[in-house]
Amino acid sequence: MVVVLTAEEASQKIASGSSVMIGGFGNVGNPKVMIESVADFGVEGLTVIANDLGTPNVGLGRWVRQKMIKKAIGTYFTWNPEVAQEMRAGSLEVKL
Repeated sequence: MVVVLTAEEASQKIASGSSVMIGGFGNVGNPKVMIESVADFGVEGLTVIANDLGTPNVGLGRWVRQKMIKKAIGTYFTWNPEVAQEMRAGSLEVKL
């Protein structure tokens, strides 16, 4: 039996404090509907493993702006200057 969830149903399974791995590169190939649905659901304290954190308020950049991410693990965070701002402010831990 295959169970298929909507983006909203799946996003409700992501609790505050969860670790989430997201595919894609530079807002291409990432699960846009899922990212938006999780942003609307309002979780916080996430650890995100992703190549990048989108651009300001786009893709994972929306999660950065909404301060949903506690820790980011990835390789290319320079697309989004808000990542550096949050890191310098001490509200976002970044591991490259």
